[in-house]
Amino acid sequence: MAADETSIKVSVAARDRLSVLAAEHG
Repeated sequence: MAADETSIKVSVAARDRLSVLAAEHG
C-alpha cells in the first residue's frame, strides 16, 4: 500500500535523475 507508493515514487525519481544526468552528459 503505502510502501508500494513510496517505492514507485522513488523509482520514478531515480529515472528522472538518470535521464537528467544522461542529458547533461549527452
